[in-house]
Amino acid sequence: MAESPLQVSPKAKANQKPKAKGSPVWQFFHYVNGPPSGRIPTGGPANAVYHVICNMCNRTLSIQYQSTSCMWKHLRGLHPEAFAKASKEAEERKDSAFAISANRRRNRFPCGSRNRNARLSRVVCLYLAKNLQPLSTVDDYSFRGMLKEFDSNYQHVSPEGMLTSHLPIIHDLVRTKVVVPLLTQLRFVALSAEVWFNYTGAQFWSISAKFFDPDWKARKVMLNCHPWDILIGKNQVPKLIEDCLDSWGIPIEKLSATTGNVETRVGSEDTASWVNVPCFRHALDSIVAAGLEEEKVRALKISCMGLPKFSGSSGGLSQGRSECEGICDMFSQVLDQKPSDQDDLSPVPSSKANFSKGDLRVMEDLLEIVSPLRDLAESVGDEQWTDSAASILPSLALVKSVLSLKEGDGHSIAVVKYLMSTKMQQRFGSQELMDLLAKACFLDPRFKSLPFVSTQEKVKLREDIVREAELMPSNMAPEEYPEQPLRKKKKRPLADLFQDIIPQADAPSTSSYEKCSIDQEIVRYLAETDLPLSSNPLEWWARNALQFPTLQLLGRKYLCIPASVLPYNGSPEKLSRRASLPASDVRHMLFLHDNMPDGFLDSIVMTGSSRGSGLAEKLAEQSDKKDREESADK
Repeated sequence: MAESPLQVSPKAKANQKPKAKGSPVWQFFHYVNGPPSGRIPTGGPANAVYHVICNMCNRTLSIQYQSTSCMWKHLRGLHPEAFAKASKEAEERKDSAFAISANRRRNRFPCGSRNRNARLSRVVCLYLAKNLQPLSTVDDYSFRGMLKEFDSNYQHVSPEGMLTSHLPIIHDLVRTKVVVPLLTQLRFVALSAEVWFNYTGAQFWSISAKFFDPDWKARKVMLNCHPWDILIGKNQVPKLIEDCLDSWGIPIEKLSATTGNVETRVGSEDTASWVNVPCFRHALDSIVAAGLEEEKVRALKISCMGLPKFSGSSGGLSQGRSECEGICDMFSQVLDQKPSDQDDLSPVPSSKANFSKGDLRVMEDLLEIVSPLRDLAESVGDEQWTDSAASILPSLALVKSVLSLKEGDGHSIAVVKYLMSTKMQQRFGSQELMDLLAKACFLDPRFKSLPFVSTQEKVKLREDIVREAELMPSNMAPEEYPEQPLRKKKKRPLADLFQDIIPQADAPSTSSYEKCSIDQEIVRYLAETDLPLSSNPLEWWARNALQFPTLQLLGRKYLCIPASVLPYNGSPEKLSRRASLPASDVRHMLFLHDNMPDGFLDSIVMTGSSRGSGLAEKLAEQSDKKDREESADK
C-alpha cells in the first residue's frame, strides 16, 4: 500500500518528541536540540530562537519564542495538503471553544430552538438590510462566531439561502404591510428614476415614489430596483414606468411627473404623456462640466491635476465628487499658495506647472461663477420639504444672474458663461417643462409672487391653472382634510425675553370651508402674505387646505415632484455602501433599507404572539423544505 504524503516517515517519527496540546502545526515538525516537550514552553526568554525540522522534507527552520507563523508559511508553500489539514483542525478547535461558551450561556437562558433560530435569522436580515451589507457577510468567520455565541444550535444560513428564503419573505411583508397601505393614501404621485453603478460597473435603475399623505407629510418609498440595460432606448422608458405603476396598482392618471438623472435615457418627453424633470443636481453638474470644456480652462485644469498634490485619488476631481466640488477645491488650493507680489508674466514656482498672473486671474473669475453654483447644488433638496420642483425655477433664475456677462469679463470667462448658458437651455429649454415648473413654483407659498416671471407669463400661468382646476375631480369631501393644529415653533432666547413687553401677532386662523370658484381661490391665495423662505410650505398647506380646496389638490400634484433623485441629506457613506452591493443583493437590500421602518420586524416577529408566529412558521417551513431537498439529493 502506497504511503500517504501526509504520513510521517519512520525515521522522523522516531526522532519526534511527545506532542502536547499546542497548535495543530506541531504534528508536522519536531525540535532540534530543543526542549523535551512537543512545543515551546511558556516562561522562556522573549528573544529565544529554536530550530525545528519538517517531518516531510527534513528542512530546518528557525522560530522565535511561541511563534508558529514560520511553520505555517512553510506548510502553505511546500505542503498544501498538510496546511489544509492543520487549518481545518485549528478551525474545529475554535468552533469547539465557541460551542462550549455558547452552551454555558444557553444553559442559563434556555429557549426553544426553532423560535430562537427564527429570531436570529430575523436579526440577521434586519442588520444586513439596515446597514446595506452584502449577503456574503453571513459567511464571515467572526460573524458566524457571534451567532454561535448567541446559540450554539443556530443553523447557519448561507448567502444563497438568505437570498432565496428569508429576504423574500420579509420583502413581501414590508410590501403588503408598509408600502401598499401608504400608496392607498395618495392622490397624486411623482416618480424619481435614478441610474447608478456598483463597484463592478454594473448599472441599476431605481424607481421611487414621492407623495403626500392626508396630513401633508412627505412620503417616499422604493418601488423597484432592476439591472439597467445600456441598450434600452428612451422610447422604452415610458413602457417600463407604466409597467412599474401597474404592478403596484397605481393609475397612470395619478402620475404628476418623473425626475431622472440621465438625460439621454430617461428623457421621455416625446413618447410619454407626462413630463420628465431633469435631476437638478446632476443637471447643474453637467452645466458646470460644459463650461470647463473651454480651451484655456481645460488646459488649466489639466495642469493643476498634474501637480503632485492633486495626482491620485485624493486630490482634484476624485471619484464620487461633482465637477463643482472638484474644480472649486482644486483652484482654491492653487490660489491660496500664489505669491502676492508677482508680475503679469512671472510664473508661480511649482514642481510640474507654472501659472502666470493671467492664469490665476482666470481661476479667480471662474471660482466666482462656480462657487455659488456649488452652494446652490448643496442646498437644493437637503430637506424633505425643499426637495420639490418648486425650487428649480428660482434656482434657474439665480444661475442666470451668475452667468450674465459683466463688463470686466475676459474672453475665456465669456466663453465659459456662453457654454454653461447653452447647456442650461438644452436641459431646461422645453416649454412644457417650464410650464410645469412655473405651476409648482406658484403653488409654493414662498414663491407665489413669482418675481422672476414676466407679467405675460403670469397671465398665461393663471389661465392654465384655472383650466386644469376645472378638470379636477370635485368628489373630495372637506372632512377628509381636518383642520391641523398649529405647531409651536421653538422660541428663541430673545423672544423669551421680549414676549412680555412686545405684543405678539395673532396666529393665522383657518377659516371654515366655503365653496367658491377657482378664480376666487386664486385671488384669496395671492392676497395671503408670502411665506418666509426658511419656512416649511407643507405645514402652511396643512393649516390652510380647507381655505383652498381646489388649489390644495394642485399643490399635492406639483409639490410632490422631487427636484433631485438623490436622498435627503444624501450621505456619501450610504451611496458608498449601495455601490458596494453585488448585483444579486441589490433588489431586496435596497427595498428593505428604504421601506422598512425601525421596529417593524420587532412588532411582527415575536415569540408566542399570533402576529409573529406567521413569519416564524414561514421561515421554519422554508428551512424544512431545504433540509428535505438536501436529504433527497444525498
